[in-house]
Amino acid sequence: MCLVLPIMGVLTLDLFRRKYFEVFYFSHFLSMVFFLGVLWHAASAWYFLLPGLALWMIDHALRFTKSCQRTQLEVLIPHTAQSVGITELRFSILGHGASASASPLKFEAGQYLFLNVPSIAMLEFHPFTISSSPFDQFTSCHIKAMDKGSFTEKLYELATKANNFSSIVTSSIIVNVDGPYGMPFDINKHSHVLLLGGGIGITPLHSILRTILLLRDSNQLGEACVLQKVTLMWAVPNPELTSLFEHTFAKIREAGKGKSDLFLEVKVYCSAVTDAADERENGVARQHVIKGRPPIQAAIDELQTCTMPLVFVCGPPTMVDQAKECATKASVPFHSETFLL
Repeated sequence: MCLVLPIMGVLTLDLFRRKYFEVFYFSHFLSMVFFLGVLWHAASAWYFLLPGLALWMIDHALRFTKSCQRTQLEVLIPHTAQSVGITELRFSILGHGASASASPLKFEAGQYLFLNVPSIAMLEFHPFTISSSPFDQFTSCHIKAMDKGSFTEKLYELATKANNFSSIVTSSIIVNVDGPYGMPFDINKHSHVLLLGGGIGITPLHSILRTILLLRDSNQLGEACVLQKVTLMWAVPNPELTSLFEHTFAKIREAGKGKSDLFLEVKVYCSAVTDAADERENGVARQHVIKGRPPIQAAIDELQTCTMPLVFVCGPPTMVDQAKECATKASVPFHSETFLL
């Protein structure tokens, strides 16, 4: 027992928690030693231990049941922008019975799920934000390939193989999904929203923006919705990344206000854009990219006069910290999302 606490404590450090999450996670099962020790010293202690253990078992039983839902992988595409590799994964949930039809996962914008690919790691479930809208035909995730040998890199390699070799059929790749989890975005609580994203942090923001777009264009926002303006500001390391969600951005640029007074706009920033010729040379994706960094301070200051504003951020820590500082000074409500474990 004297060794358990130091081991668990050391494995909580970023070095282990970020790079060897499974080691960090499963090491916490060593805490069962303390339960055994308590029961050894006081046999009647199970009265006090049982409620907590029962809740833990119920939680894991429910998660296991949800992860057993039949999932059909529809698309597995590798995207490459210079040195950045991103895997686009689309799937649907199969109903019960031979004649049951496939449908998207039931979730709300801003939520996440746990993904398992047995061909990569049998027991590993990793959290990823859902990047699609609940109203899309398939549920999708856009996953950035991270460190060498990581789950995300192996998933990217699998997607590359599936697209390069006809012997690997995408529909034959087994995936398991546990979710959704997390607090969804409530469109009825805010009048003006600034969605601020950096890199792959765009995923929950795209889900929110696309959901609002589809609701607006189908006149389904409802009377309780007080949204007047939603602005997405996305900082990208490479302009080519904008092609991931160009189908949504193009629709927003073409539609304007659509069928309501709700105004949607998208602003993409990239310091790597050099000049206008460079933008034209690389196609439509670069034509709408603004050179430089997003003016976070100015964008947040504009929200000071709004009645129900919100700054929603998902990106690198430096961006989150800057936005939080600006929002605090401007007395604007602030919310951030992160998957730093």
